Amino acid sequence: MNKFQTIIINMIATFLSFIPKSTGKYIGIFFGKLWFAFDRKHRFMAIHNLKKIYSDKMSLYEIRQLARKNFIFHAVTTMEILRLKRLSPAQIMDEIEEVEGLEHFLKAKKTGRPVFLLSAHFGNWELMALSAPLILGEPIHLIARKLDLEPLDKLIKTIRKKTGNIVIDKKQSATMISGILRNNGIVGVLTDQRALMNLSVEVPFMGHIAKTNRGLALFDLRYKPEIVPTFCYRLENGRYKMKFYPMIKRPLKSDFKKDLKKYTEIYNNILSEKIYETPDHWFWFHDRWEKKEEFFGKKKKSGKKKSFFS
Repeated sequence: MNKFQTIIINMIATFLSFIPKSTGKYIGIFFGKLWFAFDRKHRFMAIHNLKKIYSDKMSLYEIRQLARKNFIFHAVTTMEILRLKRLSPAQIMDEIEEVEGLEHFLKAKKTGRPVFLLSAHFGNWELMALSAPLILGEPIHLIARKLDLEPLDKLIKTIRKKTGNIVIDKKQSATMISGILRNNGIVGVLTDQRALMNLSVEVPFMGHIAKTNRGLALFDLRYKPEIVPTFCYRLENGRYKMKFYPMIKRPLKSDFKKDLKKYTEIYNNILSEKIYETPDHWFWFHDRWEKKEEFFGKKKKSGKKKSFFS
């Protein structure tokens, strides 16, 4: 079955990768609107998350419009990611109109320490990962969760490795990353909220407590790498700006458990700031703060469902 799925997925991905970018944009807009209209679960989750953050700043109509824009943004991004399958390194770099703040990465490298590029599922993160080795002159070790559908996972890994990146399974990352850090390598990491209890710490994220993966803080406390926040923004013309931010300043160490929370909160604050600046660029349709059963509610004995907007 996997072999058949692999063939079908590769055929579809190859076909879509040859669609011109301008056409792919309109296809993405069309399917983004359909996605928002018919995917009740993720639409409600996005609106729920946006209400949690913006209820005192936006009307319900504005929140729904932002959610819809968010779905369209990521549908267009999906078309762009599939297009990366056939692009050459030169064509990949042509998608990047501007690189800002490269001096912050160069300054980090000059310290002689390993470097973490801190980012998120924000903007076109796959384009950012592919273009990074071309901009920085050396491969990135990408920590990534294995996708549930194996053929799709293989496809995405193939794309991610096109420019020399090394993909590391998140579940097997601890030992491998330790070796990379000892050799002063570059590691790309996407911050993750709603992590498993034994892998997370509870810290604020956009003003609300979230179970946030503690892995980066553990590496930070042990190896003291330089951490450079890095994000990829879509410009009005459809191309992108890659932006490197100043290295994160470490607070003084105190108690280990407190430091895990303190460091992780710093990472969350950086991500929160970027989301506030361009909210349509982030994944609002994932469960970040609450349990799903609390969001959707349990059925009452009468069978009557509680209204989402009540």
